[in-house]
Amino acid sequence: MRFGEFVRKLRLERGLSQRQLAEYAKLSNAEISRLENGERQKPSVVTIRAIAPYLGVDYKELLLQAGYIDNIESSRMGSKTYLDSKGKPMDIVHLAKSIYKIDPDLIESFHQAVEKAPKKDIEMIKKLLSIFSNDRLNSGEKVAVFTVLDKFMV
Repeated sequence: MRFGEFVRKLRLERGLSQRQLAEYAKLSNAEISRLENGERQKPSVVTIRAIAPYLGVDYKELLLQAGYIDNIESSRMGSKTYLDSKGKPMDIVHLAKSIYKIDPDLIESFHQAVEKAPKKDIEMIKKLLSIFSNDRLNSGEKVAVFTVLDKFMV
């Protein structure tokens, strides 16, 4: 059975419309429709985590049906859910892989910072990253920040 068919079956067994499932899971109605009709062959893990409680199945069962894990891996998985600071589920494996693809050493740098830095320093690192990710600085300002940072690098 395809993943979308499995989701539709579970949703109907629970007596939910697509719209209700979307509202409960905080997804769009179109996303649920795409899942069920097969347009979304491999939904994100975040989406799967969001719909699982409302379909009455364990998150691992949906991961298995979507092809993310096999039966052996499923039996070894824990049920730990990772949430961001706003309480939304997050796919930390996907995030780590995307960072790794950009720069494999960056993951280790983040790990060291979190392990060794006090909480206030971690907050400062997050602020610095948010400045660069939101393009608040022009290229000249970024060079100036890097110049200052380079002075403190050992």
